[in-house]
Amino acid sequence: MFYGNGYYVVDDDSGDIIAGPLSEQSAEDFVDEHVNCHVVYLEKY
Repeated sequence: MFYGNGYYVVDDDSGDIIAGPLSEQSAEDFVDEHVNCHVVYLEKY
């Protein structure tokens, strides 16, 4: 599934997108508050 431009939070274990689209700051804040996830930036081609 594809959502469009923006920063997304991806669960490290499942690979699922668990938040987004967010601003870069919001995505980083989300990761700070949760474990086992990371930020990715997705854009349309």
